[in-house]
Amino acid sequence: MKKIILTCITSILPLFWVSTASAVSMTYLIDQSNDLADDINYATVTISENGDDIDFLVKIIESSFDSVGTSNFGIQSFDFNYENGITVGVDNIDKFDHDYFRLSPKEARLMDPNQRLFLETVCAAIEDGGQGNRLIGSKTGLYVGFFPMGEKYQSLISEIEPSSLPQAFPGNMEPSISSRISHFLNLTGPSMLINTACSSSLVAIHLACRAIRNGDCDQAIAGGIKINLLPLSDNTGIGIESKDGLTRSFDDSSDGTNWSEGVAAIVLKPLNKAVNDKDNIYAVIKGSAINQDGQSVSLTAPNVKAEEEVIVSAWKDARIDPKTISYIEAHGTGTKLGDPIEIEGIARAFRKYTEEKQFCAIGSVKSNIGHTSEAAGILGLVKAVLALKHRQIPPSIHYKEPNHKIDWKNSPVYVNTKLTKWERKDNDIPLRITTEGFNLARYDLAGNLGPRAATDVRGPTRCLGQVGNRGILTPGA
Repeated sequence: MKKIILTCITSILPLFWVSTASAVSMTYLIDQSNDLADDINYATVTISENGDDIDFLVKIIESSFDSVGTSNFGIQSFDFNYENGITVGVDNIDKFDHDYFRLSPKEARLMDPNQRLFLETVCAAIEDGGQGNRLIGSKTGLYVGFFPMGEKYQSLISEIEPSSLPQAFPGNMEPSISSRISHFLNLTGPSMLINTACSSSLVAIHLACRAIRNGDCDQAIAGGIKINLLPLSDNTGIGIESKDGLTRSFDDSSDGTNWSEGVAAIVLKPLNKAVNDKDNIYAVIKGSAINQDGQSVSLTAPNVKAEEEVIVSAWKDARIDPKTISYIEAHGTGTKLGDPIEIEGIARAFRKYTEEKQFCAIGSVKSNIGHTSEAAGILGLVKAVLALKHRQIPPSIHYKEPNHKIDWKNSPVYVNTKLTKWERKDNDIPLRITTEGFNLARYDLAGNLGPRAATDVRGPTRCLGQVGNRGILTPGA
């Protein structure tokens, strides 16, 4: 009888919400390796991030451009008590092709914009990789980083149109962000919503890779989304907001970060499968690790030892020599406490393998676009993957004077302040990066650039793009 009940529950509710209330650590390693015999390689097949097009993010990164200053609805004064509160916002959150997704206009209107935007972004990622109808009906997993905080769309509906609340319920359940996509495309792999705060999207990728490795799914889609539904001035904050809304990662004058919006999704497949399918491969995830801070100064404060351990664990999982890593995409929130602890954890991890100093560049996309909360990790990964693709190390902006609490002279890392051509030191060693995500979650990822010669590239790639050419994807009615 118990087996029947569990089977029924699994059939009816193929979705989960993984949540944690204290600090976890995550680290990835990404590189260019094309070793098909290595069973731990996962190809980052495609990328999609909501916005204009792939050139937009590339231009932001290459030109030291600070995109902070605009938000959706064109509202400049944003959230929390900034003197000159500014943010980065996602455009067109009020637009949605309800016919394509087989929804009535009212159902679409009552749906949380987070669901609408992530649904569109996933479809764009699938198209970008040329997956087409191949994923429909497949054993594909769905892993979404989402951290419901602040004003909820359902609350607005209850005030404006309370009679529609019953119809609005499915479109405002947080786990439906992932399960709606699984339903729409008839995906039979696990469908999960992950909430580990700032590292949610990186934890989502970690779980997706593990699920592929364990046979829970054949491939997976992972991502994260953050939309501020009411980007208005307020007098509240959580204590890490900068006075002028700018994020000065690792700078001596840093006084915090700013909150912004973003959405991104990637398709993950075993490397040999992606190569055989002639997919559009951006990079290869070599390994990852996750841990928890345990006791630290406070519930949300990072722990140096835990950070060191998770980075080393990711490198071991990737089975690479850490001395070959040439760039780290850091968490880099620009806070007085966080930045020095992050650099110290990285330094301790490297010192287990080398005493070499200032050989690895470091930066953070938060200096360009601000802190996108649960989407921050995957947007950092997107930046790192694009850096690998273009073979250029992007500058970390707003860095004028090194943080005096960090021993840069004896550190293995240095802050990269100008666009630098990225060349291999050894032709036999691929370009490698580590991507990190901390705060209420810490994650570390290791990897390299994908084997471009083995891919079938279909025209210009969209990384920052609305869903276009939707005729490619034609799920059955």
